[in-house]
Amino acid sequence: MLSQSLYRDIILRAWNTTRNNVHFWILGFLAAFLGNGGELEFILTQFNRLSTGTLEISEGLISAFGTGGSNIIRLVSNLFAPVHDNLPLIILLGVILFALVWLAVSAQGAIIRAIALSGGMDRTDLSEHFFKGSSSFFSLLAIILTTRLGAFFAFAVIGIPIGALMMYFLDPWVAGVLAFFIVGVPFLIIASLISKYAIAYHMLDRKSWKSSIIHALQLFADNWLISIELAIIVFIINILAGAVIILLIVLFSVPFILLASFLQDNYQNITITLLWVGEIVAFVALLLFGSILATFQYACWTELFLKIRKHGHLSKIMRIVLSVRDKYR
Repeated sequence: MLSQSLYRDIILRAWNTTRNNVHFWILGFLAAFLGNGGELEFILTQFNRLSTGTLEISEGLISAFGTGGSNIIRLVSNLFAPVHDNLPLIILLGVILFALVWLAVSAQGAIIRAIALSGGMDRTDLSEHFFKGSSSFFSLLAIILTTRLGAFFAFAVIGIPIGALMMYFLDPWVAGVLAFFIVGVPFLIIASLISKYAIAYHMLDRKSWKSSIIHALQLFADNWLISIELAIIVFIINILAGAVIILLIVLFSVPFILLASFLQDNYQNITITLLWVGEIVAFVALLLFGSILATFQYACWTELFLKIRKHGHLSKIMRIVLSVRDKYR
């Protein structure tokens, strides 16, 4: 079935769901710990780190599990760095790490379930959705780990030989970076998209995690171009929304900065207080923005899943090709 407004319907429904269900933002905030920004932003982040030489191999591999830059990994790695020889503190941080992973993974399942049911008759409260997500924690974690490990395996089988071959002509570091972006990044993006569909299958259809992955693989194979097109659209929305929020924060900060500059000579304590208030407000605004954006992103992918799992759709590219063919037939 050909739909001329597939993406417009998805974006509008996702925005309405996000706007009308403010309590979903809590789940969006928790789910964002595993990486927020979309699959294509992962490419820009990793490219920037690799090109500047600031990304270590171990950090890159681990952060790729979030496919948006793992916030949890960065947070915990910063905490672990100064306490590597303090066993009790390491154990405590390990417990904190597990708690953060549990919250983030459970929230992923919960927000997909909450979004899918938000338009129906089942309007259970947030705690019910989170309970369903937390009770499926190990299955959801298995889906996330299996899809990412599958991507790493595919990269090892295909990417490492390609990288080794390029080392005959290029510097080893350059060859490794090119192999990673040519082979590794596409597989990681595909793994992220498949895991979204698999989590939806598990949370909505109650399939086992293995069956969910198999069904998600088939769904992606049948709709890979649509999935990539939506990823590009979500990425563009991320960029535009990010630019708007940064502009708003800058505009909001100007009065604080001007007032602090005016008072700094005679009222130093008041100046410091004003600057702290401004920073706190900006930080809270960024947290709120991140939560809303994460909720919107999950709503987009959930809406796409609900549309393509039962009905056939053509991608925008295919619709253009068919229209041109029909015009010049």
